[in-house]
Amino acid sequence: MRTNLTRSCGRSPTIAQRRRKVRTVTTIVLYALMTTALWYLLSRAMITKSLWSRYPAWLDYYTSCAACSGFLYGVVVALAIGWTQDLPFLGLSSRFWPTPIVVGLGSLVWTPILGEIHIRALLQLGVADPRGETPVDPPVEMPDAQT
Repeated sequence: MRTNLTRSCGRSPTIAQRRRKVRTVTTIVLYALMTTALWYLLSRAMITKSLWSRYPAWLDYYTSCAACSGFLYGVVVALAIGWTQDLPFLGLSSRFWPTPIVVGLGSLVWTPILGEIHIRALLQLGVADPRGETPVDPPVEMPDAQT
């Protein structure tokens, strides 16, 4: 005899399927945050200024481009962390050879977007200017002068 409970269980996703979906979303967020943080640390952060301020012109140009360097950082993160910690990406196994390239292509898209959000937030907070030269005050709108 079937009850409503057994019929509904047959149609609902299993716990393993739910966990797989959560893990997929989690790894996408992890890859996106790690590559964006790596881009910021290696191109603009005050804490690493002693490193990036000595870059040759070609390397400074490359690391300042969030899309260009985002691809490389995505591949590096996928190899260094994804491969060793078994973090799949969009259903691809972390040990499948195209996975680092796919992560790099995703990083090519999300690193500039998240980097822009991060820089705007820092500017709004008045923490630093875009190249990390000196702290700046947040923009203040001035009322129009009456003449």
